[in-house]
Amino acid sequence: MHISLSRLKRSIIWAGRGIKLALSTQSNFFLMVLISLGTIITGLIVELSLEEWIIIIFLIGLVLSLEMFNTATERMLDFLEPRFSPSVGRIKDLLAGGVLIAAILAAFLGFLIFVPKLLP
Repeated sequence: MHISLSRLKRSIIWAGRGIKLALSTQSNFFLMVLISLGTIITGLIVELSLEEWIIIIFLIGLVLSLEMFNTATERMLDFLEPRFSPSVGRIKDLLAGGVLIAAILAAFLGFLIFVPKLLP
């Protein structure tokens, strides 16, 4: 399989458009990005270890990715079923629940990593 640089460049540009769209239209995603930046700044201040950085960066990527998948799937469902549908509502609730579980996991692990470093 041959991968051309021009195709790779176009793929990165399209993905960047998706991120920009999420940032400009999804308040939850924007808030998650702000929290992520705050977490990274705090991590620099408290000098996280390599292992701690791996966990933090993985969790940030996981939560942001899940939020984008959630948003994309919800938009697709709205396109396929523009009128209110209890079945679609339940699917959206399940999607949001998946993001919430990941966000709670990230907050809990962040708490375990940061609290000992921030307490005297």
